Amino acid sequence: MDSSLLLSDFPSLSTAVGVSPVPHRNWKVVFASEELNLTHFPLEPKIVHFSGEKLSKGDDDWSHCLVRYSIGHRPYYEALLGAIKKTWNLKGSLQMLSLSDDFFLFHFACSEDLDMVWSKGV
Repeated sequence: MDSSLLLSDFPSLSTAVGVSPVPHRNWKVVFASEELNLTHFPLEPKIVHFSGEKLSKGDDDWSHCLVRYSIGHRPYYEALLGAIKKTWNLKGSLQMLSLSDDFFLFHFACSEDLDMVWSKGV
């Protein structure tokens, strides 16, 4: 540091013309944490009750369905559907639904088709 400059060469900011003095702050108060009042409300488990009758009503919709998961690259919908129709010799119709996270839902119109795919795969 240049020793030719002295602190007395620089005027105090509080005495400079046009500048008001900065009020003294207590930084301990500024950064002090406020007390937190936390309350814990335990959540009730969300249980949905189904009667046997309501559950059996869904049998018709889901009894001919399979869920498929894609490992690796997610196949394009049309490409996968085309490959399935060529590979599986289906007697009935097939509906395919693309789900999230690389899952696909297959709904078979014929239980024989479902059994064949389930047992032989591919």
